[in-house]
Amino acid sequence: MIPRVVLVGTGRFGKNHLRNLLLLNKKKVLKLIGAVDVDKKLLLSIEKEYKIQTSTEYRDFLQLADAFDVVTPAASHYKLVKFFLKNNKHVFVEKPLSFSAREANELTSLAKRNRRILQVGHIFRYNSAVYVLKKIITNK
Repeated sequence: MIPRVVLVGTGRFGKNHLRNLLLLNKKKVLKLIGAVDVDKKLLLSIEKEYKIQTSTEYRDFLQLADAFDVVTPAASHYKLVKFFLKNNKHVFVEKPLSFSAREANELTSLAKRNRRILQVGHIFRYNSAVYVLKKIITNK
């Protein structure tokens, strides 16, 4: 069985996740079952274009999804990730996981206890352009 995934946050960076989730859906690696955002107009366009269910409320998908991809403002990550893990869902969250080591440790412990996958996005960190920009900024 392939995992049923919901995207939470379809804004600026969420669009990148949506594009990749749609590609993985097409390849049958996962089943993208929905998208959540506070912007109803954006959700309507996603629903029409991609034929997936949308909602302004992530709880609407709780019983339908195996995993959630969280791409919301960083201040909301801890609360959302904790909610999903407490409800035995796997979570992929865009960085940062949280704003404190205590919160991050709590979330990783919760994931381990519930035997759920918790993955923090890190791909851009290894982009060669980041290294070049760092050299330019630091003159090294």
